Amino acid sequence: MMMTGENSITFPDDVRAAFLAFQDDYLADVLRLWDCDLRDWHDPAVMIFRFESDDILLWREMNALKCKKGTVDATTSRSSIPEKVEASIDIDACLCWLPDDSYSDFIGFTTITHDLLQAMSRLSF
Repeated sequence: MMMTGENSITFPDDVRAAFLAFQDDYLADVLRLWDCDLRDWHDPAVMIFRFESDDILLWREMNALKCKKGTVDATTSRSSIPEKVEASIDIDACLCWLPDDSYSDFIGFTTITHDLLQAMSRLSF
């Protein structure tokens, strides 16, 4: 499915399906991996979408978006990061999960997954 926008990206069917499965769930939070040393997001594609009933971890692997459904322990950033992403991170890097305020308009609502995917399509992955 191709999303439209200035920096359009293609969401693989499995990623799109994972998000659409939460159409009736409340979005509780969106977290991104923060680099404490650089004071910037580590990677725009490494995100946790925390829904009322479960989480979706989203990341980029070789220029393709991947996702994993299941509870993510946001208190231990290193253990929650997929192996391929972890391999690209300096061992001494200071990382933590922080809320991403750019998704605040979606927090607390249901039936927003289509709009959420549209908002994500504008990110530069």
